[in-house]
Amino acid sequence: MNETLEEAQTHWHGSRRSCWGGIILCLLLTTGSFWLVASDLLDPLTTLVTIAGFALTQAIGQLIFFLHFGTGDRPDWEELVFYSMITVVLILTLGTLWIMHNLMVRMMI
Repeated sequence: MNETLEEAQTHWHGSRRSCWGGIILCLLLTTGSFWLVASDLLDPLTTLVTIAGFALTQAIGQLIFFLHFGTGDRPDWEELVFYSMITVVLILTLGTLWIMHNLMVRMMI
């Protein structure tokens, strides 16, 4: 229980190596997404799916490298709150897309 300040910071905030790994991962994925759109190498659907994959990978990388989610002994309620937040975001996003799709279909008739 007698941790030094550096040990406590490393335990709760991660090491410099993990932070730099997260920064490099995020920069590579962001640059790759920009390059895919700017170069116009792929068809639009493939570009959209690839960018969505990059975004998901970046979100997971930020959870692991910066928020240290799933690494260490943390209370389970934090995970419950996180999963509840994901559920609400998915409901809002999918509901919005569903409403927009229905409006588009009804306006075309």
